[in-house]
Amino acid sequence: MSNFVIHREHGISKAQAFEITEDWIVSAEKDYKMHCDIVRSDEQIRVNFSRAGVTGTLTVDDKVFDMQAKLGFLFKSFLPLIEKTVNQNLDNALQAVKDR
Repeated sequence: MSNFVIHREHGISKAQAFEITEDWIVSAEKDYKMHCDIVRSDEQIRVNFSRAGVTGTLTVDDKVFDMQAKLGFLFKSFLPLIEKTVNQNLDNALQAVKDR
């Protein structure tokens, strides 16, 4: 298994961060066929996600986005592309919120 971690301080409101997270959940389930178990509280959203060859968690609170994922053998060669895509998507979502 290959692991990757994204730990990003976001500098936006908790409500905005939660909105980005909700959008990510919809995309993960629809576009990538992920199964997402969601635990919401006033302080954070924690998403446990999985599909064949991928498992991980996304935790979002008032300060950070924290994603930890494990990729199976078949996805190992795509790790750099996956990391780049996830980071770009997060950058774009954060910028869109800041531009409002």
